[in-house]
Amino acid sequence: MNKNETVNWKKDILKFEKERLLIQERLDAERSGLLRNKMGQFATPVCLADDIVQLALELMPKNVQIRFLDPAIGTGVFYSAFLKSVNNQNFCATGIEIDPYYGEHTKKLWQSTGLNFLLNDFTTLRPPQDEQSKYNFLICNPPYVRHHHIDSRQKALLKDRLNENGFRISGLAGLYCYFMLLADAWMQSNGIAVWLVPNEFMDVNYGKAVKKYLLSHVELIRVHRFTPEDVQFGDALVSSTILVIKKKLPAKNSVTSFTFGGTLKKPCHTKIIKQLSLNADEKWSLLYKKQRRTEQDHISLGMLFKIKRGIATGDNNFFILSEEQIHKRHLSYDYFLPILPSPRYLKQAVIDADKKGLPKLHQKFFLFDCDQSIETLKKTHPAYWRYIQEGIAKGIQNGYICKHRNPWYSQEQRPPALFVSAYIGRQSANKENPFRFILNRSNATVTNSYLAFYPSILLLEMIQKNNGLDVQILDYLNSLCAESVIKEGRVYGGGMYKLEPSEMAKIGVDSLIEQLNLTKNFTKQLTFF
Repeated sequence: MNKNETVNWKKDILKFEKERLLIQERLDAERSGLLRNKMGQFATPVCLADDIVQLALELMPKNVQIRFLDPAIGTGVFYSAFLKSVNNQNFCATGIEIDPYYGEHTKKLWQSTGLNFLLNDFTTLRPPQDEQSKYNFLICNPPYVRHHHIDSRQKALLKDRLNENGFRISGLAGLYCYFMLLADAWMQSNGIAVWLVPNEFMDVNYGKAVKKYLLSHVELIRVHRFTPEDVQFGDALVSSTILVIKKKLPAKNSVTSFTFGGTLKKPCHTKIIKQLSLNADEKWSLLYKKQRRTEQDHISLGMLFKIKRGIATGDNNFFILSEEQIHKRHLSYDYFLPILPSPRYLKQAVIDADKKGLPKLHQKFFLFDCDQSIETLKKTHPAYWRYIQEGIAKGIQNGYICKHRNPWYSQEQRPPALFVSAYIGRQSANKENPFRFILNRSNATVTNSYLAFYPSILLLEMIQKNNGLDVQILDYLNSLCAESVIKEGRVYGGGMYKLEPSEMAKIGVDSLIEQLNLTKNFTKQLTFF
């Protein structure tokens, strides 16, 4: 678009933005939060969009026609910010949107500004072949669609497209990862791209493909991470990171600015690191610590305990019943195992057992687990057969987890664990450890909202011989420094932390060995059942 063509709409840009906001609010209100979550539709705040665009424009050379691209334009918050900041510089702009629900309004709103709007799926489009038709100014908040919302056929097509471009990625990657890697072929040499993405890619295994791309295919100019408490999206519990890249191979002296907290314009902390010294296999969240982690000869939880996730039932509402629900359906306890309720319902730190091994709780819950065929149950346990029919009527047997089990109403084996902790937790205002440990003296197992800790044979023998040792270990675990725990995991919006078993296993517990009057050689004798 040239200077003369901007005259008609430039003076009305604020009216455009006001109308865009009204459209965004109305459309978001009309569509359920669950559906927008499934489609990864989270609107970028206006102030943040303005900061991102202004930063990108500062990196653009003067007197160059800007070729703007937003491959997930939504209602056009980045395009609006671009129009407010671009002044009278020549530009052309393309916006792509897969959802006609938003796209039809976006096309109508911006048509007088010269936006080339495409109602299409960016991941299926072929990039321009000649350099001049590519883009030098890409701004995007790609859809945050988790891998389990991408059907297997679409995922296979996406991976094929990436393979064509020389990229390989895990099937656990979210849709935003595919957007970033596919967009590379749409960019001109020396073009600028800014991505607003969840910061989980820094630490998870599937994020390695993204980090390898950022380190070897482009010049990584800046990585800005917002604090966990500073959730950028009011309707999504996601911590955000802004990636600023230039489409050129990194030079030996290329450096990356890692900034943290505050705003994009005024971050609280800055660390400059040579790009060639960064490693895709490392957790980049650790780069924001005061000191980078070094390998030490220390005792870790994984040396004392085998740590596993609890049972993924496939449908807790169907498979987990209270005593009242079991009696109401006239079911026996032949195919039920005691199970602890969700961590948020457990207030006590020690779960004692009654004479039957059941947890001493005000309300007890049980897990349905049966390996008998439906035909056998119909003859021997008709009440169970009728209950299974209820599940079939609801389609529970077709769920991802259930359809991979035989029979679908049987459970994976997860024996009771002496210690358990929540799999995910929020840090309190006084910065306490978000992961509360519980001593489980009952025969109850746990769901996958827990991590289960199984002591080594030697440690278990010590606990059995020494009265009160289990409580001593429990007190130690619950007194762990929050920093030593959360640094191993990942953080989401609002200060929500998550630890996988392998991450929990890395937590150092040298002082526990000292408290137990054991030497570090003790760990050489540890074996597991």
